[in-house]
Amino acid sequence: MEEPKPAVREGILRRGFILIRTHWRAWLVANAAYFAVLIVGLIVATFNREIQEMMMDAIGQAFGEGGPLSAVTEAYTTGQALRAIVLTFVVNLIVGTFASITLPSLVVPFSGWLVALYRALLWGFIFAPSLNEALSLRGIFYGLLVAILILLEGEAYVLGMLAAWLQGREFVFYKRQGHAGPGRGYVAGLKQTALMYIPIVVVLIVAAIYEVIIALVLT
Repeated sequence: MEEPKPAVREGILRRGFILIRTHWRAWLVANAAYFAVLIVGLIVATFNREIQEMMMDAIGQAFGEGGPLSAVTEAYTTGQALRAIVLTFVVNLIVGTFASITLPSLVVPFSGWLVALYRALLWGFIFAPSLNEALSLRGIFYGLLVAILILLEGEAYVLGMLAAWLQGREFVFYKRQGHAGPGRGYVAGLKQTALMYIPIVVVLIVAAIYEVIIALVLT
């Protein structure tokens, strides 16, 4: 008589994805905004390589020896695939999604969108190919692999933006959402944010596995 727990877990998994389907317009807007800003960054950096050089220097400090993310680099360079997948997933989940998008939005509603779009611009700066690379066969192959990674990982951040929108909507427009007060709206938003992290985790796991695979292919 006590065994409907797997069904409950399955229901929770489905509810996370149902939120995306229910709020598909907001999801489309988040996608359009995120990837449009990223493309702007790509175009700017393609014709201004100094911006990319500055970004690569900053990345080198973060991931280089003694940097806060040096463990990730070590896992990749030593061929520790499983460790690299786990570390990539953890960094993208905690730093890339929670600390950058969700946490700011819990303090200032919707502010995670600004951070996410700013990071999309930086991604454009980082991944912009040179014109020579873009026109070579190797450059096209590399570009396709990286484009898939950008779409995968970027989609996780888009879902984080959707979660931030749901959180802010429930809190700021609590009356319209049928809540007795802003506090109840805030809690309702937290619950929806927690559900949104189910598809976010799924996408980030796939992205981390893919990132490690292409790193091994390209090295």
